Amino acid sequence: MLSAIRILTLLARDTEAKPLSSTLAVPTAGQGDRARLDRVLDHIHLNYAENLPVDVLAGIAALSPSGLHRLFGRHLQTTISDYVMRLRIGEACALLSATDRPIAHIAGEVGYVSLANFNRQFKALKMRTPRDYRKSFRVRR
Repeated sequence: MLSAIRILTLLARDTEAKPLSSTLAVPTAGQGDRARLDRVLDHIHLNYAENLPVDVLAGIAALSPSGLHRLFGRHLQTTISDYVMRLRIGEACALLSATDRPIAHIAGEVGYVSLANFNRQFKALKMRTPRDYRKSFRVRR
């Protein structure tokens, strides 16, 4: 137990460490809004790799599409598409660091039809290409 605490202390003090994923806002919603948001977030998390039309998500929340956009903005401080993109890229980071699967396969697995779009969004969020991300992670092992 003492060894585990020492390791965690060393990791906590590492000033050069980079997080593997970004943090997402935690919903701060009222009871009614919370239930709607939870239903939509559950659906998104279970189906993030699929096409997620806003009208389907709005139906799950029993809201209009514009109402769902407002709910997301008010409680998560982000857009639906940005939330889904961050979720997909986060999962891609986990797969890039844990597997040797080809990047194109990982892109498809997390919901990107276009490898170019995946690379563009990955680089915009992580400030490096998926290949560079994988390479830098492997070096740190």
